[in-house]
Amino acid sequence: MKRMHFHLDDFIGKGECFHFGRSRLERTRRPLSVHDHNYVECFWITSGAALHWVNGHRLRLTEGSMVFMRPADSHALTGTSAEHCITPNIAFPSATAMHLKERYPETCADRYFWSIDAMPAVVSLDSRALQQLGELEIEIERGDRSRLSVERFLLQLICQILREPDHVRPGTPAWLTQACRATADPQIFRAGAAGFVKAAGRAHEHVCRSAQQHLGLSPSAYVNQQRMNWAARQLAGTDRQIIEIAGDCGLDNLSHFYRLFRTHHHTTPRRYRLLHQANIV
Repeated sequence: MKRMHFHLDDFIGKGECFHFGRSRLERTRRPLSVHDHNYVECFWITSGAALHWVNGHRLRLTEGSMVFMRPADSHALTGTSAEHCITPNIAFPSATAMHLKERYPETCADRYFWSIDAMPAVVSLDSRALQQLGELEIEIERGDRSRLSVERFLLQLICQILREPDHVRPGTPAWLTQACRATADPQIFRAGAAGFVKAAGRAHEHVCRSAQQHLGLSPSAYVNQQRMNWAARQLAGTDRQIIEIAGDCGLDNLSHFYRLFRTHHHTTPRRYRLLHQANIV
C-alpha cells in the first residue's frame, strides 16, 4: 500500500494555527494509500462506522469513537456500510500538543496525543459526551483559526468531556467508565444502583463484580458518592432547601440523606453550607 506524508501548511491559510474539517466516508474495500504527517490530529465518528487502517492493523470504529493521532502514525479511513460515516477532524502543530504536555504533565503524560503505545489512543464517547463535543465542534468551526481557539478546544475536550470519573483506574472496561460518567447526571443517580446498572447495559451481577474489581466500590456505594458530591455543590452554590436537594438525589428519607452526607463530608448539610457560602470578599 502506498504511503504518503502530509504537511499541515497544505491545509491551512496564512496566519491560521489549525485545520478543522468534516469528512463523509463511503464504503471502500481497501484504501489506495495510507499517510503520516508532520502534525497532530484527532478525529471522531458522529454517525455510521469506519475501518481504520492504522500502523499495519485494521480496526473498526463506530459512533462515538475518538482517535488521537501522532505524527508518526500511518493511517487511512474507509466507510463500512451503505450508511455514510461522518468524521470531524482537527489538526494542529505538534508544538501545540507539546506545550500542553509541558504545562499540564499530570493530565497529559502518556495519554491521548501523548500516548507512548504502539497504537494511537482511542476513547469511546457516550451520547452525552458526543452532544457536548458537538457543541465544541460548532464553536471551533465558526471561530477563528487562532492558537487560542485550538488550545481552548483541547482544554475543554480534556477537562470536561474526557475527564475520568471518580475512582476509575487504568484498565477499567469502557462500558463501566461510561456508566460512571453517566452516573454524574442526577437523572441517573436519582434511580440509585438500578440507574447505574441500566447505564452500564450489562447484567446486574456482572456490573456488581466489575464495579468492585475496578472501582473498589459497589454500584450502590458509587451512586451514593455521586449523590453526595452533587448535594455538596448544591449546598455551596445555591439557596435551595435541604429537603429539596435530598429529594433530587432520590432520597426521600431526610434522616438517611443526613447520615450519608455526614459519612461523606464529615459534617451536617447545614454546617457545610455555612462554611462554603462564607463571604471572602
